Amino acid sequence: MEYIDIYNTDREKTGRQVPRKVYRLQPGEYMLVVIALVERPDHRFLITQRKKNKKWAAGDWEVSGGGVRAGETSFQAVCREVREETGLDVSQADGGCVYSYQNTDPEGGDNYFTDIYHFHMDFSEEDVVPQEEETEGFRVVPFDEIRRIGESGHFLHYSRILQALDAEKRHADDDSEAEKKYADTPPGEVTTLCAREKQRGTAFGGRVERVKTGEVTNLCAREDREGSHSEGEWIGIERNRNVR
Repeated sequence: MEYIDIYNTDREKTGRQVPRKVYRLQPGEYMLVVIALVERPDHRFLITQRKKNKKWAAGDWEVSGGGVRAGETSFQAVCREVREETGLDVSQADGGCVYSYQNTDPEGGDNYFTDIYHFHMDFSEEDVVPQEEETEGFRVVPFDEIRRIGESGHFLHYSRILQALDAEKRHADDDSEAEKKYADTPPGEVTTLCAREKQRGTAFGGRVERVKTGEVTNLCAREDREGSHSEGEWIGIERNRNVR
């Protein structure tokens, strides 16, 4: 039987673990869910089609994801879900969590926090091993095809995926502006780099960090491996180095 951790409204673990399938979440109780976009260098995305005998959203399209098991971190869970559903290993892929949101439905007991990940890695169709008992098959498509399916109402979490990609783009634009602003700062000069404004619903918090530009040239939010993104840990990194 699969168990899940119970979180409170502040996304803190309560210490309680319950069986997922038989327990109804009470008001103020939440579980954690993960979703993963996997994108190739040619900007095509891996999508799968749900079995047509599913009780909910039968035959609809989606990206990998599912509930976080008791004791797992968000990152551990997303790696497991992608591996189980597609056979791909994203544990060393570029990218990470780009967006988080909270869903509250006290009447239906459908309360959860969701982390949306965006991974970038090279793979071929031959590398994909779909979970036969869960999917009708898979496709590797440009985002325009996801948009087409989503606008027809048959792509799960479509609106949230759009929000996630928009948030990711805004953060990338902020980083690019910071890089340009401090690109010509003389090495060794202490410069204050402003962290992003903390925003509800994103994976990152922020604080101001002082760094010597000769040693480090950018600030990056490190994913919280405990599954809570309320306060991201800001660290100095070398220019263009990918830190997750």
